[in-house]
Amino acid sequence: MSIDHRTPRAGQAPTGPGAATLTEAAPGVFGYLQPDGSWFISNTGFILGEDQVLSIDTCATEARTRAYLAAIRTVTRQPVTTLVNTHHHGDHTNGNHLLGAQVIVAQSGCRDSAAGIEVVKIPPRSPRANAYAERWVRTARAGVADRMLIAGPRHLRVIMREYATHFNHHRPHRARNLRPPDADDIATVLVTDLAAARIRRREVLGGLIHEYEQAA
Repeated sequence: MSIDHRTPRAGQAPTGPGAATLTEAAPGVFGYLQPDGSWFISNTGFILGEDQVLSIDTCATEARTRAYLAAIRTVTRQPVTTLVNTHHHGDHTNGNHLLGAQVIVAQSGCRDSAAGIEVVKIPPRSPRANAYAERWVRTARAGVADRMLIAGPRHLRVIMREYATHFNHHRPHRARNLRPPDADDIATVLVTDLAAARIRRREVLGGLIHEYEQAA
């Protein structure tokens, strides 16, 4: 099956130069081919599922992406739920927001570039350049994130806020002689007589972490 689709221009009907061709390459697999001869042109495509559509890339402009969606609608009324971006260039990603896909699949570099995230690389052979950040991320993952099922961004913020309080006010640090970062006034006790002292335990994050301190 091959269908001719025209990309509309402002104030014009979808006729004239700029015809895009929808071709069924295999059962349920379609290629949306835009003609050569213009800047910012790319090819897209989509795959039909039982009750959904997977799109491979979008187009560079709103008009071209809407024409692409109209081409999909000539084949199926199923929603586009998954989008695969092959790389971050605008002629493949600028129309992402028009599809309303619930899932976008992309390589991490493509994701960061499309979202405007700049990755700052440390100099070679300088492991201490970001040691503090790496240590915090490693500690937070090992202590909390890898041991809990995070339900969403709000849940994550609540968890990390409580863990940060534990980290700064109670968790012992070797570099600080087993004192927390925000506890300069705490005197370090090397040995505690457990037979005579009373130890109090407090649960953090629902019992995931236990804090111990000597009762008065």
